[in-house]
Amino acid sequence: MQVQRFTVVITIATVIIFLGISAWGAASLPVVKNTFINYGVNPSQITINGSAFSTTGIAPTILFNNVGLAQFGPVSFSNTQTVASSPPSTQPGSYRLRITNSQGNVYEFDVTYGAVGPQGPTGTQGPIGPAGATGAAGAAGLNWRGTWNMTTAYNVRGAVSYLGSSYVATAASTGFNPNQFSTTTWNPLATGYYWRGPWSSTTAYYLNDTVSFNGSSYVSLVGV
Repeated sequence: MQVQRFTVVITIATVIIFLGISAWGAASLPVVKNTFINYGVNPSQITINGSAFSTTGIAPTILFNNVGLAQFGPVSFSNTQTVASSPPSTQPGSYRLRITNSQGNVYEFDVTYGAVGPQGPTGTQGPIGPAGATGAAGAAGLNWRGTWNMTTAYNVRGAVSYLGSSYVATAASTGFNPNQFSTTTWNPLATGYYWRGPWSSTTAYYLNDTVSFNGSSYVSLVGV
């Protein structure tokens, strides 16, 4: 019975040691998120916020330009925040701080102490960067051909003016006037009105032709 109890004790002790190694074996790196300096107390106090400052419940070590802050005043700490008093008569400037957590891991950062100085002069302009890649080709534009002529051959996207309006060719053609073939060969670009004077029964009128008749004016809604 004594040997059996001794064996159980050894087993439990082994488990406790193993658990202790597992719980404290994983190293955590301290991370500083932001700092705040309280100038309203003397000496001023530096508050450091972050994580993994005290993973084992032991106070972290803080160095202010290689000077331990703990010797200048009380330090409060938790795993996410540490407060320390700054060295007396600290002059305005930028200082290097180092925080070492209870596992011996280190995080270094810079802190500006005192009022922020004026903005420095604007630096010189940097060199011009390399030219970018050529962009994709845009859509084909119009080819302006002037006033429509019945003997001229027109290709797709050829644009013309005709009787006060402008048209773009949707198919190749020769002798197809834009007014008469506007649905099969031409599409209107900008429609205007073409004044033809007094109406005559012997005159052929086209779409948007305008005439006068018995003291009134009219616009043609169809073409011949």
